[in-house]
Amino acid sequence: KVMERALKEARTNTKKLWISFDVDVLDPAFMPGTGTPVPGGLTMREAQPIMRRFCAENDIAGIDIVEVAPYLDTSYKTALNSNYLLNACLAGIAMRKKGLPPGYFNPVSVEHGQDEYYGPKKKS
Repeated sequence: KVMERALKEARTNTKKLWISFDVDVLDPAFMPGTGTPVPGGLTMREAQPIMRRFCAENDIAGIDIVEVAPYLDTSYKTALNSNYLLNACLAGIAMRKKGLPPGYFNPVSVEHGQDEYYGPKKKS
């Protein structure tokens, strides 16, 4: 519901959107290299589909990922997860250009939720 409201407001009187993703919203377990890490934030599992959907459903003019401070992170998680977020947005933009629906998952890349992924079940 929150995303729906934010999208409705962001789309008012505009054709293109600029995304500025502040990594402070993520839990420090996933983004330790930021200026103000606060526990209880989003997980990467929550953030990636949000970013992908946002980019798939809107005409994106540009994107920036802010508050990234990789020098504060000795594990390199911050840089890697920032890359994953950007990749999610680029995947969303590509989906939009190909005409794929925002919730699309390629059956080759995901097996969950498919009854006959490994072929028809054999009768016992």
